[in-house]
Amino acid sequence: MMMIKTQLNRLKRQTQWSWERMCREMHRVMAEEGPSHTTLFRYANGRVKHHNKIVERWIRVATDRLMREES
Repeated sequence: MMMIKTQLNRLKRQTQWSWERMCREMHRVMAEEGPSHTTLFRYANGRVKHHNKIVERWIRVATDRLMREES
């Protein structure tokens, strides 16, 4: 299984979206609000102080859905 950091950076590189746009697109595909763009940025850079399993699962599912949508 790919790490969240790798998934986020790969998606950002493929789509060339800003972190704000990526956040909005994730909210759209998940049909609910989720982590903010600053949280996504912290996870992508590995600067998360307190890892949250629920947030990590949400990000993983959202990136999977966006990658499938993009291909």
